[in-house]
Amino acid sequence: MQARGYLLYNEFYDLYCWKLKRQPRSIQEHSESCIEKVTGKTFCLDNDWDKLEKLTKIYDVGESVASAILHLCDEGDYPILDKHALCSIGINYKNVKYNKKFWKKYVKFCQAEAECHDVSM
Repeated sequence: MQARGYLLYNEFYDLYCWKLKRQPRSIQEHSESCIEKVTGKTFCLDNDWDKLEKLTKIYDVGESVASAILHLCDEGDYPILDKHALCSIGINYKNVKYNKKFWKKYVKFCQAEAECHDVSM
């Protein structure tokens, strides 16, 4: 994927289903060209928040799926954002507003923890 610079439809579909443990609600909304175009543009962006936000423009993709795609497919060091991860660090996910400030803080926190414990993201 990284050499190509974008996700193929089946790669996107597999990641989506893995993260949410279900199929997309409306698979017709995801064309091959749409997935390739959006993921290709996403992986070229320099800003962490812009990457996450760009992926959420795909129908039925929220921050948790977008973060999993970044974590597994982008060259940057991105954590997976989900309720279990947040609870493990003492954050009540029900009260979280996913915005630029939160995402940047969460990414930096996870990167610092990985560095502190000498593990990769």
